[in-house]
Amino acid sequence: MGKFIAFLLVLGLGIGAWYFVAGPGKGRLGGGSYSGGQSDQASSGGHGNLPAVFADLSFEKALAENATSGKPLVVNMSASWCPPCQQMKKQVWPDPKVASWFATNGKAIYVDVDQDKAVASKLNIKSMPTMVVFKNGKEVSRTSGGRGASDLISWLDKYK
Repeated sequence: MGKFIAFLLVLGLGIGAWYFVAGPGKGRLGGGSYSGGQSDQASSGGHGNLPAVFADLSFEKALAENATSGKPLVVNMSASWCPPCQQMKKQVWPDPKVASWFATNGKAIYVDVDQDKAVASKLNIKSMPTMVVFKNGKEVSRTSGGRGASDLISWLDKYK
């Protein structure tokens, strides 16, 4: 009986967290189509409502470009059901300091682990959010967990 009550408590907390992130009548976040017409992301399911900092590229195309760019590529592994992911999507990625960093120093793409399971598997993603930095087509670093804008920039400055 105790395990059943614990299960119900965990289930209730999960539903509460989802409701907090999605809000009434919104359903799952990340629905809809990506602005800017048909894109690599939209053709593979779309990620809707992405901050402008994210390049409109598939993982494969972004990695191919990164192989010769000399600048870092940050792959933001995320999920619509992940509260820290959604908080970063709303508050950190749209931050003008973050946008300025990427305009000058590199590129970022968004990968939803539920929509792009092959990429999540290839990168061996175990928790979200996870940000993976590639340079010259090779992974150079990764970090998991939510971060603020200043903390994210401090971490990224190591890979300019």
